[in-house]
This record gives sequence, C-alpha cells and structure tokens, in this order.
Amino acid sequence: MRKTILGAAAFAALFALDVQAACRGAWGEGNTYQTGDVVSYNGVNYSALTTHTAYAGANWNPAATPTLWKNGGSCGATPVPTPGPTVIPTVIPTLVPTATPVPATPKPTATPAPTATPVPTLVPTATPTVTPTPAGPVGACYPAWASGTAYNGGALVQYNGRVYKAKWWTQGDIPASNAGDAKPWQDLGACGGVTAVPTATPIPTLTPSATPVPSATPRPSVTPTIAPTATPTAIPTLAPTATPVPSATPVPTLAPTVTPAPSVTPVPGSWVLQNTFENDAIGLYSASAFQADWGVAPQNSTGVAAGRLSIVSDPDNGANKALRVAYKAGQVGGDSAMTFDAPLSGTYKSLWLQYKLRFDNAFNWVKGGKLPGLGGGDTPTGCIANGTFDGFTTRMMWRENGVAFSYQYYPGKKEECGDYYAVATRFKPGVWYTLTQQVIINDAGASNGEFRQWVDGVLVLQQSGLLFRNAAAVGVSAIKMDTFFGGSSTDWAPATDQYAYFDDFRVSTSSPLALVDTAKPVPPHSDPINGYSQWQGTGTYQANALVFRIDGQGAYHYYKARGYTAANVDPLTNSLLDIYYQVYSPIKLDTAQKWIELTAPWQ
Repeated sequence: MRKTILGAAAFAALFALDVQAACRGAWGEGNTYQTGDVVSYNGVNYSALTTHTAYAGANWNPAATPTLWKNGGSCGATPVPTPGPTVIPTVIPTLVPTATPVPATPKPTATPAPTATPVPTLVPTATPTVTPTPAGPVGACYPAWASGTAYNGGALVQYNGRVYKAKWWTQGDIPASNAGDAKPWQDLGACGGVTAVPTATPIPTLTPSATPVPSATPRPSVTPTIAPTATPTAIPTLAPTATPVPSATPVPTLAPTVTPAPSVTPVPGSWVLQNTFENDAIGLYSASAFQADWGVAPQNSTGVAAGRLSIVSDPDNGANKALRVAYKAGQVGGDSAMTFDAPLSGTYKSLWLQYKLRFDNAFNWVKGGKLPGLGGGDTPTGCIANGTFDGFTTRMMWRENGVAFSYQYYPGKKEECGDYYAVATRFKPGVWYTLTQQVIINDAGASNGEFRQWVDGVLVLQQSGLLFRNAAAVGVSAIKMDTFFGGSSTDWAPATDQYAYFDDFRVSTSSPLALVDTAKPVPPHSDPINGYSQWQGTGTYQANALVFRIDGQGAYHYYKARGYTAANVDPLTNSLLDIYYQVYSPIKLDTAQKWIELTAPWQ
C-alpha cells in the first residue's frame, strides 16, 4: 500500500499524468490504464472507457468489466511497455489541451461511449542496468516485531527469523499470520537474504516516433444513476518538444501506484440503500422526506423536529444538494445533532458503506465527535461491557485537530468505551472526503470477521480475526447514523454552532470504490526533492535535518529529524507519521520516534 513519494501509508490518492492513449499489450493487474488505452486479453483487443487502476485481486479484467472496457481497438504498433517501479522514463511530452472539459451534471443518467484515441508509439533505445547498493540493517537482521509498536508502511522488522515489511500502518498484527495479499505484512524472506535496496533509479531514453493527432472530439464519460458525478476527460494533443534526457537523477514521478483491496465488481449493479438527496426540497429536512429517504419515521434524536437537519446546496457545487447537520453550541451527544439507526432491507454477511463528508470552512474540532458507520444486532454504543450485548458498530470519529480514527464496538472489543484504530488521516475544514468501509461478519462465535476502511479510495485500515457477533441471527442490518460532539462531558462541546455536510450515502454488496471522485492528487515533482539528502547509516543528524530513504519497492520516503539522531537509526523503522505528532489520545501514537515522516514533503 505504500505509494511512491508519499511519506505515509495510505494517506493520499494517486497522481497520474494525463497522457495520450497507448497500445499497452497484454492486460495485467496492478497497471493504471488511461481512457482509450488498447490491451489484449485472451486473444481479444479491448479499449479502456475510462481511466482506472486494475487493483490487484479485484479481477477487473476487460471481459468481466464492461463499465471499464469495450471490445475492439487497433494495436498495430509495438505496445508501449508499462514502466516498472524502478525504471521510469524521463521523456515528458508537453501537453497542449485542445478541448475544454464540460462539467458533468451531478446525477447523470446516460452512458455515452468515448471515441478511441490514436496511440503515440514510444521506442526505448536503452536498457538500464540496476546496480543496487545494500541498505540493510546493522547486524544480522532488522529489529524484532513488537505487538505494542505502531509501524508505518515500509517499516522492516524480523519475526521468527524472517524479515517482514509493513504495507501500510499496522499495530498488533502478527507478521507470520498477517502476510500476503490484502494483509498488512509482506514476507521478504529469511534474515540475511533480503533483497538490497537500490540507491538510484536508472532511466531508459525513450524516443517518440510520431506526434499523435486525435481523430475525433471526445465525449465526457457519464455514469448511470447509481454512480456519482462522472468527470469528462479532455483528450490533449501531445507535442513532444523536449530532447530525451540522459539517465540521471532526479527522477520525475509519473504515476505512483497504490494497491487497495477491492474484492468485486467496479460498480455495483444495484444498491441496498442509496440517498443522494437530489429529490429533496431545499430547506429544513421534512419528516416526510426523511421517512422516504431512510425508511423510518424521525424520532427526536434525529434532529428533524428541532430543525438541526437541512437540505442545502453543496458549498462547492451549487447544482448539487447535500444534507447539512447543525451541531448546537454548548451541547454534546445525540440530541445535540443527529443520531438514528437507518434500517437496511435484510441482514447481510458482508456489506459496503460509502458516503461523502465535508466539514464547514470554520469547523472547530474541540475534543472530537462521531461519524456514521455500519451496525448490526444491538448496534452497541455508549461504554457498554462485553457480554451484555450481541452485535457491532463501525463508526468513525474525528478527534483534536481533525485527526481521524475508526471507532468500533463489538463483543471482542478491548475497551469498554470502544476501540480506536488510526487511519492515517487528518480532516481539513472545507474539503470533501469519501469514506468507505466493508464489514465481513464472522462465523457465529468464531473470531474470523474482517473490516476495512478507505478514505478517498485509499485503504487505510485492514483488520482480521474479529468477533462481530456470537449468534448466527446477527448480521449487518443498519447504518448507525451518528454524528455529534462527544464524549459525554461538556468539555467536548463546541462554543458556537458548527456544521457538516453529508452526501451520496450508498450501501451495497459489492465494492463502490470505482465511484470515488474526491481523490487528493499529489502535485507534480521530481524525486529526490531538492533540500533532502539521502540517509546514511553511518551519519549523525541534527534536529530538523531533512533526509530521504528508498524502500525495498523503490519508493521514496521523506523525513525530518525530531532532535539529534545518532548513527544507524533507520527512518524506515523508527519514524512517526507527521499527522500523529504529539497525538497521545485516544491512543498513544507518538512514542518519541526519532524521525518524523512527511506526508507533503514538497511543501
């Protein structure tokens, strides 16, 4: 899950340069395909209908995903090889847009197909040789894994004589039993046998053979009514004007890759529940509209009768509607904002929930508050002892300074007042986020349940071995629609009324991740970033020294020394994500790590 150039596991979404469609050869998982790209699969050519990443394990092959691919496409020239993680071409064509994208209607209902785009052929003229420089630990192996230590993505540890690498933030997951696909650890082999880390990335020189010319004006891709706003793609004219650059660093970052773990089809064919608020009238949320949207009459805690819920125009898109919740000054708990259980049509073994969230521009975090999540059985909340309930809730919380956590109740929880799990996210006021979660219920009485949380389409938390229920009758049966400040004491209360916006609630039996449209792109830059020196194991560093480190996958990570740092203190294994600096509650994430890993090192 580590993303190239990002200093944090699962923190920011992909940034990909918009390039002309290409002849990509055989389709493969893990690749990012642009609109119009042509691939072959089982002897048949297909053209990409939209830009997407074929996430490993999702099986989004062209034959199985007609929403992403269509039959046909010419591949007469030699396919362009997909760059590997440590071999990145440096020819960057100048993009001259020839069409202005037309803003998409928030809830379109048709699906026009874009016209395939001609393909420029890039011919590599050199084959680089990677000569790795060992960057291993001091002594025989890496530090031993410790159950109480939080590990960021890229951290290297040893367990029972083998080396493991964290794919994303993890704590308490035993490496030996949590390594492999869709699990937080990667088994790198026995101590002493770990592949060396390259210290530089050779670059092949690519020569463009032709200037492609679009043959038709592209049409914006529009998604059916089950999907959120689609973004039309203007096809630029590529005008390669630069002379190919000899192999040298810094290396331009073209398309960092992240591998979340979606499990099924790109776009669900139907919804267990969907609320977009587009059919509701602007103004106070009426009792009749509430009941029509949620299938239950509004009680006092919903906030409808008190006027705390309103249907408003999206602050960032006046053509879109959203639900606004008012959090009353000086109050905490459900009766200060909104809380209710939204029933689902049935009880399920596995479900997905996805919705959008935006805190008001001047939102005051105070000590924190609740956000909706899935629930089942008794939908437990409110500091309740294990053994007195059967069921679960998987809500989220914001805490001080907007730091986000997964907040869970279930029969196997460790704390009476719910268990917290870090999700490598700090909310900002005035920004839309997409929150997605998946619950897979355990077999009755067995601790084999699973939970995953995404923020803006990036997997930020994955758990297994959970006990969500004891009785077989308990399943996923509701959205726990809670949002309020608290805690129970008044020091959690805001001094003035606060507001947050919610939109596009969707519950489905298959993954809705293809509908995420709030990804936070990484600005274009070159690795290594100016001002950062490569970490040296024999060196000592003063406070605020800036270094970079290349992990075993060739990804760059950037760090700042917290104070004087002695030799051989490897930032890959002794660092704290910057958003967790001085975070000691509700769980202690800052344990005085020597290095601070920077999530936006270009700033």
